[in-house]
Amino acid sequence: MFVVRIILLLLSFLIPLTTYAQGPGRRKAKKPVTVKVPVELAEQVIRDSESVRQAMSRVPGANAAILAKHLDAQLIDLNFDGRPEYLVTDDCSPGEYEWWCNCEMKQCFGVGIYRRTRDGFEMLLGGMAAPLRTSTNGYRDLWSQIITGPNSVSETVFKFDGRHYVVASSKEIKIN
Repeated sequence: MFVVRIILLLLSFLIPLTTYAQGPGRRKAKKPVTVKVPVELAEQVIRDSESVRQAMSRVPGANAAILAKHLDAQLIDLNFDGRPEYLVTDDCSPGEYEWWCNCEMKQCFGVGIYRRTRDGFEMLLGGMAAPLRTSTNGYRDLWSQIITGPNSVSETVFKFDGRHYVVASSKEIKIN
């Protein structure tokens, strides 16, 4: 039963990512495209994430180029400026660098949401979330759902404050 709940939670996260542009009354949006992460973005992920730095310190020879090979990004224009933001996840590929995710269970995780700047990349949100139909300050609002226990999940809505995404609301949901 627990496995079924996990699958349903994963599907509830993946469906909005692939269908968010199809809702009624929306500005025309392109379907998300998945690409490998550029090394420059992998370098920013390393700077932003203590857990990534710790994991990499346990692997001889780990560097940004190797990390980039294990990261994917969905390109989604969250603010309709014609330049996509990067929804970065691990690619869950097995091999020498399985430290990166729980590859045996195919539990890939969200690294963060980034935008390109004049100076490189900037994190807008740590972790992963799916775009909603609503927007705040010119950016799509985001939604995430995290398993918090065997019978509970936490749902969070993030809104853009003009610089980064911040928690707008969060609620714990009990699953019977």
